[in-house]
Amino acid sequence: MVALLQFGIPIFFYISGLVSKVYDCEKKGFLLFFKNKFKRLMIPFFYSVLLFLIPRLYLAQNDQAFTRVDGKINWNFFSYTWSLLPVLLLKLSWLWFLPAIWIISLITYPLLAFSQRRKKMLPFDYIEDGKIILGQFIMMAIWSIPNFILPPETGMKYLMPMSLTFIVGFAMMYA
Repeated sequence: MVALLQFGIPIFFYISGLVSKVYDCEKKGFLLFFKNKFKRLMIPFFYSVLLFLIPRLYLAQNDQAFTRVDGKINWNFFSYTWSLLPVLLLKLSWLWFLPAIWIISLITYPLLAFSQRRKKMLPFDYIEDGKIILGQFIMMAIWSIPNFILPPETGMKYLMPMSLTFIVGFAMMYA
């Protein structure tokens, strides 16, 4: 029975891929794409953090050790919330997927625009396609920034191999 639940993520990405065909990158552009994705993913994320996650973490301090900040129970809600903010990203639990989907959609936008141009059978245009590929390099550069900001045991050990894998994969898709 549990094995049937494992189809959720692949089906979600398949449906997202189908829906992405509806968005016309040439007419609407990246800024509208960014704005729409932010409204659909990040605004609900911020509301969910404020309305559900922080109160849930606060109320679960007695039962779940990971909800405590610095290992101490703090029953002052405002003091707890203030002390939780620096480590909140480590305690997202079930909300991790909203910022993850937002980041993935931004990173893959240039590939979406490039593939839509190929689907229309447009010849390779060094200016238009060059802008798209340059946009992909810029997105990957922005994505790689945490590699150098985070401590070496996190950034270089975990994010750098993933970033390099992304870069090689995208280079193969544009070739």
